[in-house]
Amino acid sequence: MSGKLLHLAESSRMQPYYRETADECTLFERSAELGLPLLLKGPTGCGKSRFVEAMAARMDSQLRAADELAT
Repeated sequence: MSGKLLHLAESSRMQPYYRETADECTLFERSAELGLPLLLKGPTGCGKSRFVEAMAARMDSQLRAADELAT
């Protein structure tokens, strides 16, 4: 059982997979440093949410949904 718990603990620390296609990661990080908003636009399933999840993990930041910000 401890092997299973270790595996779960390791997988929770893994960064979500995202393959950069241009300079979007640098742009995202720079925008965050400057406190600038960033709009992600694209069709359903193109990877917008995956990108934000990967960037939150990469920047060691907590990802929250917009409706959580109001509370």
